[in-house]
Order: sequence, then structure tokens, then C-alpha cells
Amino acid sequence: MKYLIILLLLFLLASCSSPVDSFEGEIWDMKSNTLLVDCSSTVNRDAEGDIPSVAYLCNVEVTEDTVITNANSEQININDLKEEQFVQIILDEEKDISPKNRDVTAAEIIVLN
Repeated sequence: MKYLIILLLLFLLASCSSPVDSFEGEIWDMKSNTLLVDCSSTVNRDAEGDIPSVAYLCNVEVTEDTVITNANSEQININDLKEEQFVQIILDEEKDISPKNRDVTAAEIIVLN
């Protein structure tokens, strides 16, 4: 019985995805202080086998403390961002991004293109 419990615990730990502190994706939409950024590759990072053809969008909150820089490392503001830009989102804290958990707060946004 003891071994069965240990095996179950190991299985549960192995099936959990690991938290991330950043991800990259394309900006799909912008609303005041929120960006919708494609985070499909991050959501599917631990998937095995066939991956469904579903686009997962993360709601990225931009606060007054969020630093936004362009590809030349020059500081810009949220109004300079555009849909279809590829960005790196550095989170304010590690988060386990999953299909049901896609709300994050950005500490930094770096425009990559």
C-alpha cells in the first residue's frame, strides 16, 4: 500500500507542468492596459504526442511598473506597441501557464521585431 501511494504521488508530480518566468508570442489585440498575446507554445510546453490546433491567448496586464523596450533596447510606452508584433513577456512572478490559467502581469515587455 505504501508503494502505491508513493507511485501515485510521483505520477501526480510528473504530470504537473513547470512554471515559467517569461514567454514569447505575437500580439493579437490590445485593450487599454491589457494585451492579448499568443502563448500557445508555452501552454503546450509539456505536451506529448499530437498537439491540438488551438491558439491560446494570454491576457497580459500592463501596469505603470511594466518596462517596455523596443528591439534597440530603447524604452517605449504601450501606445507604441502594435498588433502582430512579436514580443517577449517577462512576468512579474513565475506562473504555471495552462489552458485554464492564462492571466499574467508583465514586469517587462521586449519588442523582438
